Amino acid sequence: MNFGEVPGVAVNSKGHVFVFTRSNSANGPAYAPAAAQLLEFGPNGEFLGEIGKGLYGWSFAHTVRIDKDDNIWAVDKGSDMVIKFNPAGRVMWVFGRRLESADDKSKAWAHVDPPLPPVEGRFRQPTDVAWDSDGNIYISDGYVNSRVAKYDRNGDWAS
Repeated sequence: MNFGEVPGVAVNSKGHVFVFTRSNSANGPAYAPAAAQLLEFGPNGEFLGEIGKGLYGWSFAHTVRIDKDDNIWAVDKGSDMVIKFNPAGRVMWVFGRRLESADDKSKAWAHVDPPLPPVEGRFRQPTDVAWDSDGNIYISDGYVNSRVAKYDRNGDWAS
């Protein structure tokens, strides 16, 4: 496999490398439901598997992060979703929601000035995720909403 665009790479405490790529779109536009893939490699570069193959939340990969407990967090700009996987690759939490194809607004977000008012629990092209020492979760929603959303350690909306 040859990688195309790789917007995110992260390493866990065991030295496993996670590559969030848009390479799955070699046969069509990158901004499509099949564009994102999350691949895991061992410390010596051996391919271990694909996490979330065919996942509904995959659209246009943006970044991948590993938290202090080796959970894997994938930020997908195209689906407006942030997905938390446990270290075994099982979906644990989903933040945000993908626009449905039946929705009349299911086109790419326009970058308007001033930005649209944010909607609690919804993202418009999220970009990253981070945590503080208390376990609070911060999701940057920077392309369209121009904000940072805060969730508490239990995944409840905080601001």
